[in-house]
Formats: sequence, C-alpha cells, structure tokens
Amino acid sequence: MHHVTQIKEFKVIDTCRDAVVINTNIDDYKAHAHFADIRGALECISLINRGLLPKSRYYKTACKRLLTPEQYEGLVERTKEKYININKGVRR
Repeated sequence: MHHVTQIKEFKVIDTCRDAVVINTNIDDYKAHAHFADIRGALECISLINRGLLPKSRYYKTACKRLLTPEQYEGLVERTKEKYININKGVRR
C-alpha cells in the first residue's frame, strides 16, 4: 500500500522501497525525484518552499529535476554568519 501526501504542487508517494516526489505543475515525466526515505523527500520540499538551495549534491540534482530552470535559478544558497565570541581568547 502506497501512502500519498500532497504539499503545495508536490505529490509525495511513500512506497515500500523509497519515496518519490512529483511536481504536479510540470507535465514532463522528468519532473520527479526518488529519495531513500520520506524524511529526505519532505526536507527537500521544505527547502524548495523556503526558496533555499540544498547543500547536498544529491538534493541539488533532485531540485533540478523537480523545478523549471527559472525556478531552480531563483533558489538562494544557505549561508550562516560566522559566530565570533568576543569574550573568548582575549587575555589582558
């Protein structure tokens, strides 16, 4: 039995072997991606919906398959500000 979940334009099908994500707005067969488990699929969709580009090469490839080239180019790379503890390391 397959479990199907719909998140915005993405349909997630959880099979016994893996999880498949399909973009329902694109009629092309290539607009789908396979993930090892449902958590990975949901994480990738979450990043796409927040407009963030994943760091993982596998997830980036999945995003390229799930989105149009224009949508993919609109994703922003995640960056963290460097944390500097001003109280540490300075002795007077």
